[in-house]
Amino acid sequence: MLAIGIDIGGSKIRMGVIDVGEGRVLKTIEWHIRKGVNPEELVEEIALKLRQVIEKPKDLKGIGIAAAGQIAIDRKEIIFSPNLAWHNVSLVEMLKQKTGYEVWMENDVRSAAIGEMRFGVAKGISDFIVIFVGTGIGSGIVVDGKLLRGVSNTAGEVGHTILQPGGYPCSCGNRGCFETYSGGSYLSKKLWDRIKTKRINKNKIKKIPSDINEINVSLIQDMAKDGDESAIEIWEEAKFFLGIGIANLVSIFNPEMIILGGGVIEHAPSLIEDVKIAIKRDSVPASAKMVKVVRSSLGAYATIIGVASLGGNIDI
Repeated sequence: MLAIGIDIGGSKIRMGVIDVGEGRVLKTIEWHIRKGVNPEELVEEIALKLRQVIEKPKDLKGIGIAAAGQIAIDRKEIIFSPNLAWHNVSLVEMLKQKTGYEVWMENDVRSAAIGEMRFGVAKGISDFIVIFVGTGIGSGIVVDGKLLRGVSNTAGEVGHTILQPGGYPCSCGNRGCFETYSGGSYLSKKLWDRIKTKRINKNKIKKIPSDINEINVSLIQDMAKDGDESAIEIWEEAKFFLGIGIANLVSIFNPEMIILGGGVIEHAPSLIEDVKIAIKRDSVPASAKMVKVVRSSLGAYATIIGVASLGGNIDI
C-alpha cells in the first residue's frame, strides 16, 4: 500500500511516496517555505506538488502530514506553529477538501520516532527519545512502547524548555529556550548579526556571506575550526547547551536510546560525540550508563516514512 508523507519543517517541505508496508521511499520532492506563507497558500502548493509525484492516484491510501509545532488532541488542527506563526489551523480538513484524499496529521519529530520504531534503529526498543536538531529542536518520546503525548497532546516540546532564564528571544515568545542556543536558524542569525556589525575576522573566512540564507552549520563549524572568535563562541555555546539539554532528558526519562537527527546533526555529526560526553558528565549515572546515543538510521526520510505509515491510526 502506498501513502504520501509530507514533512512541513521550519524552512522547507519534503513530500514523498512511501511503501508503508516496507517503509521504503519511492519518490520525493522538496521545496522551501516562503516567508509569511499562509495556510491557504501552502495547501495550494501541496496540491500542485502532489500531482507531480503521484502516477496512479487510485492506489493511494491517503496523505500523512507531519508538522512542526503543537498539534491538537484529535490531530486535525495545528494549535501553534512557532516557525510559521500559525495559530489554530485546520490543516487536515483543508487538505482533504482540496485533494479528496483521506488526510491525517502528527507532530514532525513524533512522526520520525514512529518511523524509527517501525522501520529503523529503534525497532524492538520500548524506551527511547528521538531528538531532531534542525531549524529548531523537537523530540518524540517513547515510553513502554507508546508515544508520550500528555494531556493536551503537546508533550515533547523540548526545544521550548528554558535552559537560560532571560536568555535569547525565541519565536515562541519566551526567552532562553533550548533551541535558541542550538537550533540551526538561531545559530545562523547569531553569525549574521556579527557579520552585519563587523564582529568577525575577515581573514578567517574565504567568502563572507551576503545574505543570512547563505549561512549554515557547516560554515559556522568551518569558521570556528579556522579560528574566527565569533564562530567559536557560537559553536561552543551550541555544543554546550545541546549536551546539557539532552543530558537532562536522559536523567528524566532513563531511555535505552537517544536517536539524533535533523539538519544540524546531518551537517555536523561530530555533535553526537559531544552529546555522549555531556551525558556521561551531567546525567544521573545509572541512566547515563545504560543509554546508547546513535544517529537516525532513516535520516532525512524518518519523518515522512513515519507519518505515512500511520494511515490515519491515532492510537499510537
